[in-house]
Amino acid sequence: MSRQIRKTSNELLLTSERIGLGIAQRNLRIYSSSISALERSIGKLLGEYEVDGGIAPSILRSTLSNNEQRELETYLLSRVSGFGLKPDMERIRGHVAQLTRLDAIREQAYIEAMRIAPSSADLVESGLSTIARNTYNSKAQVIADVGNITGTFTRLDTQGVKVVLSTQWEGGNFSTRIWKNTDKLSSQLSEILGEQIITGQPLDTTVRNIRERYDVSRYEAMRLVRTETNYIHNQADLAVKKDFGITRYQFDAVMDGKTSDECNKLHGQVFLVKDAVVGINYPCMHPNCRSTTFDLLDGEEEYIRERPVLQEKIYDSQQMREDFQNGSDIEPINRLSEQLSLFT
Repeated sequence: MSRQIRKTSNELLLTSERIGLGIAQRNLRIYSSSISALERSIGKLLGEYEVDGGIAPSILRSTLSNNEQRELETYLLSRVSGFGLKPDMERIRGHVAQLTRLDAIREQAYIEAMRIAPSSADLVESGLSTIARNTYNSKAQVIADVGNITGTFTRLDTQGVKVVLSTQWEGGNFSTRIWKNTDKLSSQLSEILGEQIITGQPLDTTVRNIRERYDVSRYEAMRLVRTETNYIHNQADLAVKKDFGITRYQFDAVMDGKTSDECNKLHGQVFLVKDAVVGINYPCMHPNCRSTTFDLLDGEEEYIRERPVLQEKIYDSQQMREDFQNGSDIEPINRLSEQLSLFT
């Protein structure tokens, strides 16, 4: 009985991780689209003014030409509509007429960074909803069938999914963290443009610095998806435990060269479900956490799952950063997928 439930738990965790990898891959494309659009805006607005590797401060501080104003109005109209807002053309025209070229490019940088958030939040919410529903429904089914236990619910409905996704830990949920990350990116881009272009720095150097900032943000987005995947998976699993009256669980960490001190200490320990606290004795314990738990039914003893040390196969975070800086979106996904396949 317990062997089948544990087997299902392992399979469900792997499924959740694979869904998470798919989310991360699509999320990286959102970032790539944003940086490409910003690079085009910089080249289109400022490229013709670059002389001897820089742009004169007087050019940057000058108001936009009539043609530049019209192009920016069209750009803002498109972006405002993309946010689901009704554009007010009179206000847009009045606003654009007062902008300098430096103001205009900083505003476009802010918009391109912030438009990541709604697209990313929708994508992540959809993926995490699938993880929550699949984890709960599949786990509930096997416990009901194999364990012969009757639960309060056997399916996680739409409202139940919303409850799981809305639960907060570490001061927020996935949506608040996505908006916080993109707000941070937009502020940093504004600083880069304001402090570097105005000093006469070559445009290609400024663009390279912007790309590096995007690379850091994309890495943070990748980490966020992986962490939230683990959190939502384990929250759905915890809901099953509570709904089916399971009173105990055993902490199960991935024991390899990358195991954190927190998870290493907790591996194999048994806790009461009523005492489960995320970050204390129940995963997710930390960013990039890979731990999960096993249900212990009445009368069952603890179960220690041995896993081989496979440090050389674990994808290194520094290598991930380097791949991002080299413009590779897919390689991190492939390597992480390879890593996950080791723990089936």
